[in-house]
Amino acid sequence: MNKYGYTLILFSLIPFLGLIYPMIFNKHNTLLSKCCFKGCTKNHGYTGSENDPSKKHESKGYTLLNIEENTWNIIDTIQRVTLCLSVIIVLCVIFYILVKVIKYERLKARKDKMTVKEYCRLCKNIFI
Repeated sequence: MNKYGYTLILFSLIPFLGLIYPMIFNKHNTLLSKCCFKGCTKNHGYTGSENDPSKKHESKGYTLLNIEENTWNIIDTIQRVTLCLSVIIVLCVIFYILVKVIKYERLKARKDKMTVKEYCRLCKNIFI
């Protein structure tokens, strides 16, 4: 592998880091189904006379989080935008590198003007 091979492979794995968040915090995760955001006023079937929200949630097995739902939605939106941007950036960089490799190989083969058939044959020789 050439000196840039490992760097390119690691760079192309960056979007997969953005997939960790959706895998952990999705609606199918059983841990998040028993959580409520800060300021939750639902009783969740609690029939006692206690008005303290933490006691209501604790008695039914719910965890009261220290983050508001609005803040959670903002974090979720920022994560989605970051994931999309990282995928776009990685794809653009890989496309740019492929264009430069083809250009370099074309110059090395000393071919200025090429037909489509010659260009396809050159690309086939480079990548296969």
